Amino acid sequence: MKKTIAILLVLVLAGAGLFAAEAVLNIGASVSAQSLIKITDEATGPYDFADFIFEAFNTMDDTVTSTVIINESNFAETEPVIVGHLNYWSNQTTGLATTVTATVLRDRTESTTNTSKIGYTVFLSETSIVTVTNAQELATAASPTILIASNSVTSSYGAQKIKVKVNENDYRLALASDAYTATIKFNYIAN
Repeated sequence: MKKTIAILLVLVLAGAGLFAAEAVLNIGASVSAQSLIKITDEATGPYDFADFIFEAFNTMDDTVTSTVIINESNFAETEPVIVGHLNYWSNQTTGLATTVTATVLRDRTESTTNTSKIGYTVFLSETSIVTVTNAQELATAASPTILIASNSVTSSYGAQKIKVKVNENDYRLALASDAYTATIKFNYIAN
């Protein structure tokens, strides 16, 4: 009788595994492809990506006015003058580049008779990107500037100083005015 119970118990325990079922739940996720560039002025400095929050970065202003004024004290400096920071972020494997356009510095006051124009060169960090001359109204960089290389394996980000160096001769020949302005535009594109 003990043998029969032992054999029966072994069969019951072995048979329990035959009726066990496995339950599986598969889940998915979707990450939208996004790339952003934002400008901060020279006083604010570059964006702090150590505490990156996409929503906060995304809602930063798209147009920033530099507080740097090019004048007698800095127009002839050897080094270009820092006027802002280009901040960028992307979660795409295609990378990120920017095309840059710049308008000439001129007095844009509506009723002005001042026709003086001041040319300048735009730099990203230490690299010259585009030069607008006093004979132009607008200049566009010859080729895009790579910000994030393609084949990225994770979200990537960075910041570069935006600098300008005015044409010293144009500056010296310009008529007096405190209303000279120009616009530098950065358009981002996938590599």
